[in-house]
Amino acid sequence: MPAVSVDEPQGGSAGANGASDTLRYLASVAYPTKGSVTAMPPAKKMTDAHKKALAHGRELGRAVRDYLEYLEWSKPTRGRKRDTSPERLAEVDAQIAETNSPLERLLLIQLRKDLEAAADTEDDPAEAERLRKAFVKAARPYSKSKGITYSAWREAGVPADVLRDAGITRSGQ
Repeated sequence: MPAVSVDEPQGGSAGANGASDTLRYLASVAYPTKGSVTAMPPAKKMTDAHKKALAHGRELGRAVRDYLEYLEWSKPTRGRKRDTSPERLAEVDAQIAETNSPLERLLLIQLRKDLEAAADTEDDPAEAERLRKAFVKAARPYSKSKGITYSAWREAGVPADVLRDAGITRSGQ
């Protein structure tokens, strides 16, 4: 098979012509054209099976990510939980109506808004169960494909009973 030679610029010329030859050579190497020796082969089309496999992997990753984010979000925090019951909101509304001080009224209005916002973001048991079920379904195949061990899941905060339901054991079976 004959060797393919690429026309290299002639060295030693410091003139304008030598510089343009160098630039032309660098451009031909950096940006190959369709007819050049260094052109990339055309990209292959993805099969439907490959597209389905990629979509399945994204679904597994999404279920795992959503559950781990839920666990992170629902971690208990220090201090007392804020009482967001309807009774507490009614009590604050009554204090707003009774107060004569505009500054105290402003502070109570802000307290009511904070309590309402906290009530909106409290744990939703139905959502928690939906995320848990999706995680249980996805965790085992995700673990196998990524090589994630039982102890890594536990260290990330996933409860042992959830891992057991997902079929992930200490022995890796």
